[in-house]
Amino acid sequence: PKSSPDACCPVLATAQPKPCTRGRTSRQPAHSHTRVLAERLATSKVIHRIYSRPRRKCRDLESPRMPAQRSIAQRLHSRPREFHMRKPATARICQRRRELLFPSVRAANLHASPRLPANARACTDAPHAPTIRTPATTQICTRVRECLRARATEATRPVVVVDSQEAGVRLVHMLMACAEAVQQGNAKLADALVKNIGVLAVSQVGAMRKVATYFAEALARRIYRIRPPESLGPSYSDILQTHFYETGPYLKFAHFTANQAILEAFAGADRVHVVDFSLKQGMQWPALIQALAVRPGGPPVFKLTGIGPSQPDNGEALEHVGLKLGQLAETIGVKFEFRGVVANFLADLDPSLFGGGPGEGESLAVNSVFELHGLLSRPGEIDKVLGLIRAMKPVIVTVAEQEANHNGGSFMERFDEALHYYSTMFDSLEGFGPTRPETQDLAMTEVYLARQICNVVACEGEERVERHERLERWRRRLGAAGFEPVHLGSDAFRQAGLLLELFAGGDGYSVEENGGCLMLSWHTRPLIATSAWRLAAGGAGG
Repeated sequence: PKSSPDACCPVLATAQPKPCTRGRTSRQPAHSHTRVLAERLATSKVIHRIYSRPRRKCRDLESPRMPAQRSIAQRLHSRPREFHMRKPATARICQRRRELLFPSVRAANLHASPRLPANARACTDAPHAPTIRTPATTQICTRVRECLRARATEATRPVVVVDSQEAGVRLVHMLMACAEAVQQGNAKLADALVKNIGVLAVSQVGAMRKVATYFAEALARRIYRIRPPESLGPSYSDILQTHFYETGPYLKFAHFTANQAILEAFAGADRVHVVDFSLKQGMQWPALIQALAVRPGGPPVFKLTGIGPSQPDNGEALEHVGLKLGQLAETIGVKFEFRGVVANFLADLDPSLFGGGPGEGESLAVNSVFELHGLLSRPGEIDKVLGLIRAMKPVIVTVAEQEANHNGGSFMERFDEALHYYSTMFDSLEGFGPTRPETQDLAMTEVYLARQICNVVACEGEERVERHERLERWRRRLGAAGFEPVHLGSDAFRQAGLLLELFAGGDGYSVEENGGCLMLSWHTRPLIATSAWRLAAGGAGG
C-alpha cells in the first residue's frame, strides 16, 4: 500500500475521522480527542490539509484563521449542501437543472444564490418570492417578456409568399378599376387608386412595371386634368420613330411587305413614281432602290415624292433626306428624282401637285405607314384623303397600321384594348434575350410608346390622334371608298419570315396571313397589319 502524508505521525493516523458519504444529511459530532488533537497542532500545513479535505465540515474546528478565511468558511457553511461541495460553474449547472425539474423552488433558489445575476433574480415572477425592482429593471423585464411573446406569435403565424404573377394580376385589376372610376366621374376613388397603382408598380419588374407606370401616369393626367407636354416638334417625333425602327421588327416588317407589293406592281414599268405620306427619315426606300437596281431588264427611273409637316428649317429636312437617297441611287446605277412637299394636313393636298399618272407613262404607287389613323380625329378628313388617292389613279396603295382598336366609343373600351396591346408590345421588347437592342434605342422606343399611351388615355377630341383601328374596319372603309384588296403573295410572306429570324431567331414573333394581308404577331397576338389596295373596276373613273 502507498504511504500517505499522515503516516509519519502515528497519532494522526489513529485519530483521523472517517470521511462522510455523499448522501448523508447529518453528521455525528466529532470525537473529543480529535478536537483536542487539532488544538495542539502547530503546523499550518497540516491545518490547511485538514480544512481543505473534501466533504468535511470545518465550522466545528477552531483554528487560528485570518478574518477573511473565517468569513469564507462561514459563507460556505451557510449555503445549502449542494453548493458547498462544487465549483461555481458546476453549481450553476446543477442549479439550472433543478429549476427545470422543480419550477416551484425556482424563486427561492434564485433569491438565495449569490452566484446568479441580479437581473435573473429580479425577473422571477413567482408569487412567493417577492423582490424589489428598480424602474429600469422592470422596464427591461417587461420588454423581454413582450419580445418573447411576439416571437411565439410569429412562429405560429402562417407565412404568406406573394407571387409576382399574382401581384401583376392585382395591378391589372387596379388599373381597370381606376379607369372605371374615371369613366363614372368618381374622382376621389380614382385618386386613391392611381396612388396605390404607383406604389404597387414598384414591386414589379420588367414589362409589367413599365406598362403600369406609363398607364398610371396617363390616368393621373386625365384625373388631375394635366395636359400632356407639348410636342417638341415633328423632328423629335421623327427621331423617336427612328429609334423605334432600329429596336424591333415592327417598322421593318411594314416597310418590307409594302416594298414587295410595290415592286411586284411596278413589274415592266420604265418610270415609277411613289408618293409617301410619311417620309420622315426615308428609312423605307433604300431597300426598294436596291431591289429596283437588280430588276431583270434594268432599273427604271425612280421618282419619289415625300410629304412631311412644316418645320423651322422650311423643308430643308426633306431635301436632306432626298439628297442622301439620291447619292445611294447614283452609287448603284438607278436614275432618281425627288420632290419634297410640306403639308401639315394630308386633306389639304391637291392632286395636281403630284402630276404623272398613267397619262404620262409612269406607274404611281401611294404608300402610308402609320398615318391614316391620325386622320380620324378630324371629321371627314379620312374621306377627303381617300378621295385624293383615288384621283391620283395609282396602280397600288400600301397601308400599314397598328392592329388595335383605340378608337372605341367608350373610355373603358379603348383603355382595356390599349392596356392589352401595349402590354404585348412591351413584352415583345423584353423578349430579345441575348440579342437585345442598344440601350439608347430601347429607352427611346419606350418613350415613343409611352407618348402613344398618354395620347390614347389622357386626351380627347382632336388632340387624341392615336386612333388605331383593326384591319376589318380599314377593309370596310377602303372598300366603301372604291378600292379592292390586293393579295400579298408568297414572296412578301417569305421576306417577312426571313426578317423575323434576325430578331432573337424569330422566337415569339410570327407572320400570319389574313385574307390576303400580312400580320406581325407576338405569341399569336397581332401587332402590325399590312395590306395592299387598288382601284376597283367601278371606281377607276371616280
